[in-house]
Amino acid sequence: MAAEVEEKRGLSTGKCVLATLSFAIAVLAIFASISALTPEIWTGMFLERFEITDVQFSEGLLEVTVKNLGDDGTKYQGVGAELVTVAEVMVEGLEDLPDLNESVSHKVPMSIPIHAGEQATISVAYDWASGKTIQIIATTSRGNSVTYTAVAP
Repeated sequence: MAAEVEEKRGLSTGKCVLATLSFAIAVLAIFASISALTPEIWTGMFLERFEITDVQFSEGLLEVTVKNLGDDGTKYQGVGAELVTVAEVMVEGLEDLPDLNESVSHKVPMSIPIHAGEQATISVAYDWASGKTIQIIATTSRGNSVTYTAVAP
């Protein structure tokens, strides 16, 4: 009889599991909505606004132009906007092979500082082939990257 009274006072196992799952889902929903609003805080990366604006081809060489767009006037104004440092440029070309889709890439480490509103032209040695599509990926010292796709002339 004492065991029956004790069981009636406490929560059943099913109710505990249900309460725990409901709480976990609520917490995940809160974190998901916060991270959607402030992705740079949750990923640990600073907001940097930069882009590859042009790629010029010459024999065995690519001239990649990268521009620092500065801040965009949002509430994160000034965070990582004054100076962007390009730490690496990677060039990837897809080779058309009969049974394989093989990627050929070339990484060039560097340290090119670009102030807000300015641009830099970076020379990358790369033996490109006419008519082939290449991707150029510029990565900053903070780990942010942008991709530019071009077809070699």
